[in-house]
Amino acid sequence: MESEEIWMDLRALRRHGWSVSALAREFHLNRRTVNRELAAEVPRRYPPRAPRHPFTPAQLAHIERRLAVCPALRATDLRHELRREYGYAGSYSTFRRRLAPLRPAIPVEPEVRFETAPGVQTQADWKHPGSWPLGDEMVELHAMAAVLGHSRRPAIRMATCCTREVSFERLVRCFDDLGGVTREILTDRDTVFWISASGTLSPEWVDLWGLLGTVPRLCRPYRPKTKGKVERVNREIEQSSFLFTSRRRIPKISDPSSPDCCLPLP
Repeated sequence: MESEEIWMDLRALRRHGWSVSALAREFHLNRRTVNRELAAEVPRRYPPRAPRHPFTPAQLAHIERRLAVCPALRATDLRHELRREYGYAGSYSTFRRRLAPLRPAIPVEPEVRFETAPGVQTQADWKHPGSWPLGDEMVELHAMAAVLGHSRRPAIRMATCCTREVSFERLVRCFDDLGGVTREILTDRDTVFWISASGTLSPEWVDLWGLLGTVPRLCRPYRPKTKGKVERVNREIEQSSFLFTSRRRIPKISDPSSPDCCLPLP
């Protein structure tokens, strides 16, 4: 036991008439430990432990030399070098703890958030939570999520398939829930909206955005934060809403091929 507060409490309660057995039960300690604490004039301290597998001067020089050239060098690679060339015998977790204070600080560029003005952009995407009980059978449920880029107001519609007809119908219903259509709609490279990764639009998608008077936008590859607003809603669907829904029986829908329910976020 090593706690100055417990030591002070033990001595104070002892002066108020508490027995050693009562103190041991109260603090979940052995009676011998309580007696040692009461007899000690100051809180007892554990002696410092000897470091396990410390770096030798040669190993430390190698680490500093390698980190000076490549500050982001992985700990696994550096430990492999030390084991092969200098006989380091410590575990990976021990090596990583000892390496952390030696690694130079790497400057990180400030994050620039992707923001849009009101009425400019809506981000839309499918989320596929998996199989869920619907009526007397298990079906694949899909969630069409649309999020306003400025206010982050979400709209979610459920479906049991992801055909283009169902996708566009669910998207229009999301727009109706949001109260209108923004100037542009940002989607990923889903084949529902885009036939090819080069940016070729599907004919049905061309007809829909022409009818709605909006402009389609394709999210660039390897830009997760560009479409991060709708991805955040997708994570809420998977981790919060559907975990709560899974504890209940989903009501049966008269037409399973075209369900029409809106799942609000908590």
